[in-house]
Amino acid sequence: MAVEFAVRKPTAARSNVSATVNSTEVKKLMKHDGKALLVLFDFSDTPYSEEQIESFRNWPSLGRGNHRKSAFNVVYFFVEKRRPLALGKITKNIRIT
Repeated sequence: MAVEFAVRKPTAARSNVSATVNSTEVKKLMKHDGKALLVLFDFSDTPYSEEQIESFRNWPSLGRGNHRKSAFNVVYFFVEKRRPLALGKITKNIRIT
């Protein structure tokens, strides 16, 4: 089982949990032969939408060669409301064809 984490602090840039910034982690998960999970924690006031999380389906190039690519899961936890505290979650299974 491979697990990668990314955290966006309340005052951090929006890109901290983006697919582009986390492309290295996505590549590692794609190459892992087994179960793989990318966990994103977003503590900001401006969470990503489900459509923005879909961008993880646009996987990065692995370079030349015939690479084995495996499916992986993305779980995005975010703050829906501060008072009272309410958390939200988006889960995606990314299949590579």
